[in-house]
Amino acid sequence: MEVLKILVPSGLDKDSDRELQRAAEYGAVFGAEIIIAHVIHYLDHFGVNMPEWLDSDKLRKHTTEFAEGELARATDVCTARGLKVDSLIVHNKDIDDGIVDAAKKAGADLIIMTKHGRTAGHVVGKSPCDVLVLK
Repeated sequence: MEVLKILVPSGLDKDSDRELQRAAEYGAVFGAEIIIAHVIHYLDHFGVNMPEWLDSDKLRKHTTEFAEGELARATDVCTARGLKVDSLIVHNKDIDDGIVDAAKKAGADLIIMTKHGRTAGHVVGKSPCDVLVLK
């Protein structure tokens, strides 16, 4: 199995740190590039009307800027190990579909993620590549 690109979906939380550490280990073994992806989803995609006082464009801008900053810090874990790393932000109404979209966009050969409720099972079923689910 040739692994050139490993996608790591990041919720920008402690679980994501564990996923990223494992991906960095695999990246070093395979000489693979690490792509850290974060999926941003919004209530208005679910048909929920946002309150008038909440500017959804500002919310999107703020969450995207926050994610960009957190992803920049996350890339340091991989660059410190001498690995090639990139980040990707995907906007989608469903987290699992967003992860699958990110894998397709990145041309990933492997996704490394922890089990998040039913998300991991849905990603395994829809993914264009192999998925390693961490306990």
